[in-house]
Amino acid sequence: MHNKIRDAEEMISQLKGVNDVKIIISDDNKIQEIHIIARSGRHPKQIVRDVEAVCNAKFDLSIDHKKISIAQIGGYGGLNSTSRLRIACTSIVSRDKTLSASVTLEYKGEKQEAAVSGGKSRFNQLRLIVEAGLKAATAFLSDCVLTLDNVKLLDLGDRSVILVSVLMNDGQVEELLLGTSFIDYEQNDAALKAALNAINRRFPVLADRSDDRSQY
Repeated sequence: MHNKIRDAEEMISQLKGVNDVKIIISDDNKIQEIHIIARSGRHPKQIVRDVEAVCNAKFDLSIDHKKISIAQIGGYGGLNSTSRLRIACTSIVSRDKTLSASVTLEYKGEKQEAAVSGGKSRFNQLRLIVEAGLKAATAFLSDCVLTLDNVKLLDLGDRSVILVSVLMNDGQVEELLLGTSFIDYEQNDAALKAALNAINRRFPVLADRSDDRSQY
């Protein structure tokens, strides 16, 4: 079984768009997870279908697509200014030991607002503003959920950078998207911009798919 797994990893790594792959097996030699790092340029569902086909046809392994996770940095496809999520307004309200973050996003003339609350701390404030932004972004979609994975602050030379990782789950595939933003003035603004940087390339396709399904 271990030799078959290694051969499967080698074959999957040769698929178009795949940089690296790791297959995790259980104690009873069953596939638990397949983790893939993919280049931009292909839709993740295409990669998932290729992985399923290779495993089934070449190695007689039936894989549940839910066990395949793809980390694709920066998404795929082109983006123009009319199909980009924009920040309309943000606010942070402090009450006793809690913070409330509110974000309004605009997409193609439509606006969605969302708010979240949590414990009061400087770092949690960053998480809350991003969570509110992703909640607002999700409100534009019918079959996909965007959630915060992590926020990190880094020093890059004499400048500070915020990295935000976002989990995108459409019920079939869970992907990890990464966005960045330099901190010029406000950390809150930079954190939200980093989150939008992570999802903006993917967002037009998701939104268009939601619009198509809403017509039926």
